[in-house]
Amino acid sequence: MFYDFEVIGSGSTGQVFRKGNFAYKSASDSETEIYRLLSGKPGICPGFLENDKIVTPFYPTVISVDTVKPENRPALAQVVLPNVERINKAVSYLISAGYEYGDPLQFGCTIDGIMDLLDFSNGNNNFPKDVIRNNLSELARFYRQFGLNEISDAVSITESILCNQRSRAEYYFLFDFFGDCFDGVDYRAIHNALNGLPAKYAYFTYQDDIIDVPEISQTDTDKGVKVVLSLSPIPEAVTDQHGLVLVFSEF
Repeated sequence: MFYDFEVIGSGSTGQVFRKGNFAYKSASDSETEIYRLLSGKPGICPGFLENDKIVTPFYPTVISVDTVKPENRPALAQVVLPNVERINKAVSYLISAGYEYGDPLQFGCTIDGIMDLLDFSNGNNNFPKDVIRNNLSELARFYRQFGLNEISDAVSITESILCNQRSRAEYYFLFDFFGDCFDGVDYRAIHNALNGLPAKYAYFTYQDDIIDVPEISQTDTDKGVKVVLSLSPIPEAVTDQHGLVLVFSEF
């Protein structure tokens, strides 16, 4: 069947073939479902099922630990940096669908430098309580591997505060176990600012100014990073003014 196709790689589900501007690979059930759920979302590689194969665009460059040698990874920071919010939103779409990526993140990159999350062959929804923490931890790891150490630190700090806040919103008794403050963060103040509800949006900024928006919480700057949590999206004019970078959005 694939006599006129070019083999361009292999993965956990078998070989990957190219024909023209498309790539074909065998699809696991979870991968097919993830592509169905995320079809058309910005930052997600377009994919559709053809017989038993997932068909995606062919990307001239794939950015992952499997395709780029360690000594060459920092040089790709200049490619990754303009895509940070696109990458973060793609991971948030995956989180909102209830799936963990389950592997080091992998992105296809177009000749114009646009990055799309692809290859969900190890995606799973086995541990829904851990989806945010595990995916954002993998996101921070990706940035560090490709030379964006400051952004990696900011994502890690944001992930920790977001997950701790959401846990306390769901399990109020955690305040009895850990107190109002934990690891230098006043979770009681965050809890009150968000009316006891779990944050649906999480941002970071390197600016230490006060952001005048209702129903948000702002941490003190930690390692040069301030984390801002909110129940609704912060207007673009405000994010631009204060240098806010969206890390997580509950779509």
